[in-house]
Amino acid sequence: MLFIYLLLTISALSYTFAFMFLSVTWPLVFIFLIPISHLIVNKNLLSKISFKEGFFWGTIAFSLQPIGTYYSVIKMAENYKIFALFMVIFLIIYQAFYSGLWIFTASKTIDLINLKDKNISKILSLAIITWIYFCFVQNYILWPFGRLEGLFLSSPILPLAIQPKLIYMLHYIKKELLLFFLISCSCLLSLIFTYKKILFKLTIFLLAFSPFIISSLIYSYNKKYISNYKKEWFNKISSISKAYYNPGNNKKSAKEIAQEIKRLKEQNNLTQIILFPESAFFLCDLNQERSLIKYLDKDIHIIIGGIRKKNDKVYNTLYHIYGGKIENIFNKRHSMLLTERGVFRELNIFSYIDKIVQKSYFQSRPIIKPSNKERMSFNIDRNLQLIPYICSEVFFNNYPDDNFQDDSTIISLCNDSWLEPCAKYIQNLMVLANKFKAIYWRRYIIYVDYSSSYIFDKFGNQHKLINI
Repeated sequence: MLFIYLLLTISALSYTFAFMFLSVTWPLVFIFLIPISHLIVNKNLLSKISFKEGFFWGTIAFSLQPIGTYYSVIKMAENYKIFALFMVIFLIIYQAFYSGLWIFTASKTIDLINLKDKNISKILSLAIITWIYFCFVQNYILWPFGRLEGLFLSSPILPLAIQPKLIYMLHYIKKELLLFFLISCSCLLSLIFTYKKILFKLTIFLLAFSPFIISSLIYSYNKKYISNYKKEWFNKISSISKAYYNPGNNKKSAKEIAQEIKRLKEQNNLTQIILFPESAFFLCDLNQERSLIKYLDKDIHIIIGGIRKKNDKVYNTLYHIYGGKIENIFNKRHSMLLTERGVFRELNIFSYIDKIVQKSYFQSRPIIKPSNKERMSFNIDRNLQLIPYICSEVFFNNYPDDNFQDDSTIISLCNDSWLEPCAKYIQNLMVLANKFKAIYWRRYIIYVDYSSSYIFDKFGNQHKLINI
């Protein structure tokens, strides 16, 4: 039994480290299922694994992989931090429960259909069941909390975006099929250890990696069409990654923003568009305080995050300001669990839990209402439309929910300031998720948060914005 738990620990840690140390350990997503595959192939070990072994795997994986987020969520609580801790423990147990179902289903299914010594059939059965499990994780696992959505930042296909050529196939297939290729690869590699002949080992290796080899070859073939050069409008866009909050004195914040804009223009005199992160003009409703706009540069397109209050509802808002007036207002269409809304608020159940959540997280800041209006564009000129997405809208949308063409440009403005220093790897995953979506959605995505700012194209090339 000790050997079984050792293999499960190695698998869970491999999965976790693939996300935590991206630049070095991302290839672990190709091998993290090998220990579990070994348990499935070995008949003596297969009979000894069930729900509790899967629960053990999930407890390790989902305690460590999001640990930076969990710590930040606990620190962010204004009151009842012990409640925040219990909530984190509940989320770990909740996710581990589904891991238990995954391993239980895989072991019992393979045992029931009596595949005997047909290792390839066992591996393929494991791959299919594991694929279903991770499809559920990345698309649906948060279903009890008011929205049918998953945890894309926990999907094993995300680290692959470190090497865009490996996911270039997303131009032709859905991400779920990419996930199947990855899961199958990791499972098939375990067969290398069951055969002695070099030819068999080589055949299995090539079969396992064939989708990624083909993707890389297509990427190389199309390389002449890939735009590595900086487009003309790249140099016209800059960013300021700072938040401005002076309680009761938004005029002071407006003047501080004006000074930063002036300083940025001195650094880059080509600047025509300045992007600020989500909530940069913290808790300021510029629609109600339009007098503040007079302090801002009239010759620059300014896109800045704030809030908007309407009919006792508060929206997470982006303002497009130009020529001394508000050109456009966009209200976020998604609200993020805990940072913007309660846990069960939209289900109208367990209201007592949400009352504690409100006292813990929403004493000094409002609960955010998602907008139900269609996504619009910020029109800069005839040649450039910017389609606004605010933070979680990119992470939780499987596809763009706008009506614009594939060649339109998305601006993804995020708030990572609430993450503690130990969650630096989560910030890296947020950046990588936008790179992944740029490839998958075949769009330019301009990403700005409080720690980084990039332009990603549909081939995975990236260009760093001028930023202060």
